[in-house]
Amino acid sequence: MYPQSAYGMRAVLYVGNSYDRPQNVSGPARIYIRFDLSTVPRRAHIVSADMALYQLYGPASAQTYEVHMVQSPWNESTMDWTTQPATDSTVLSAALAPADKDVWLSWSVTSAVQAWVNEETPNYGLMIRINNERTGVANEASGFYSREYPKELTPKLRVLCQNNPPFTYLSTIHLPGLPDELSSVVTADGTMRIKVYGGGAAYFLFQSGTEHMINVDEYVNASESVRYHAKIHSTVTTAETEFTVTYEPQFLISVRSEPAGLIQREWSDWYYLGTIVETPLAPEVAYDAPGIRIILDGWYINGARQPGNAINFTVDGPATVVATYGTTYNVTLSSPFGTVSGSGWHAAGTSVEISVMPTYVPAGGILGYFGLGMTFDRWTGSFESTSPTATITVNGPIQARAVWREDRSRLVLGVAVTVGLILAFVTLRARAKHRGPKGRFRNAEMRNS
Repeated sequence: MYPQSAYGMRAVLYVGNSYDRPQNVSGPARIYIRFDLSTVPRRAHIVSADMALYQLYGPASAQTYEVHMVQSPWNESTMDWTTQPATDSTVLSAALAPADKDVWLSWSVTSAVQAWVNEETPNYGLMIRINNERTGVANEASGFYSREYPKELTPKLRVLCQNNPPFTYLSTIHLPGLPDELSSVVTADGTMRIKVYGGGAAYFLFQSGTEHMINVDEYVNASESVRYHAKIHSTVTTAETEFTVTYEPQFLISVRSEPAGLIQREWSDWYYLGTIVETPLAPEVAYDAPGIRIILDGWYINGARQPGNAINFTVDGPATVVATYGTTYNVTLSSPFGTVSGSGWHAAGTSVEISVMPTYVPAGGILGYFGLGMTFDRWTGSFESTSPTATITVNGPIQARAVWREDRSRLVLGVAVTVGLILAFVTLRARAKHRGPKGRFRNAEMRNS
């Protein structure tokens, strides 16, 4: 807002921190408001007084707006930021504005109205501001209809005065147990309705000798999984009385299996704080077929694994309780030679290393001695690979067989080596026979001479 601009005659008044792009102005805005109390008797006993404004535009996130009493006169047609009147630093009341549009927001101003009707202080009205005024931010502001708005959504002040006891009686309904930011609706005879925030009270002034039905919302929702419940939420009043409606928190507990339908019973229900909930016994094996099994991984509460089956726990908040199952597939490996590894049941999607060892096996008998044998050739079946060691992803039942081929390479080499050895031996023997013993040849030559 322009610091030296007056906005009192606008149909929508703003409060909070915002950035006005067309005007290129950033900063806080405040609302000043004053109600005519001429119809309230002087020095009347004010039972309650609530100011309500209709929020047309909401902040991007919930914001707290507080109310202060104004201490000096002001004029709505001329007042701007620089000419604001003095205000009391004491926070008279505060309310949390939701990030919604088209909702009523109310503040309790009982003490201010009582001071005005008692003529303890002049009625200069009230100032509304955000509790953390600052610049450089946007979307921390609300727009409320002013009195210039032509519909039934203008600011309202509801004042309840206690009259002469012989002619009227007062019924007070207290609502403990609700958080401050939540509200319940109290209804008298189905027509008179009062919105009350947590810890507050509703007041009804009835004519003496009459009977009235009081009803309070049985449930108040805080979120999709948290609510507040009033076990006793209605009463009939015929005389001055105080009626207390106590709210207790309830939490939504969901019990199921993943995949669904694998346990005896699945349900969602509301439970009070401290209630003990017990799950059914989950089958350890939910499905068993050739090559496929669905087996229990365990029970989880809000994603945290729990020991045991079944389980029980104490409710301390909303909970999703899941019996989690996993699919496993059988890996079957076979080989006519060697030893295979990797067979067995494995979780779906996991990687498994399979192998066969050794990769060469000698044949039996003399041929095996000379190098004839079997060598690993490839895997065949659910997958193909020429490597004796491979990593596979288990996405279903797997059956694979190691295929071997006859290996004569060692035999040929062995035979060649053997033949070579034999030839060398025969050659050496032949040479030895041809020469004879060297000593005998020398003796014969000596005798002939």
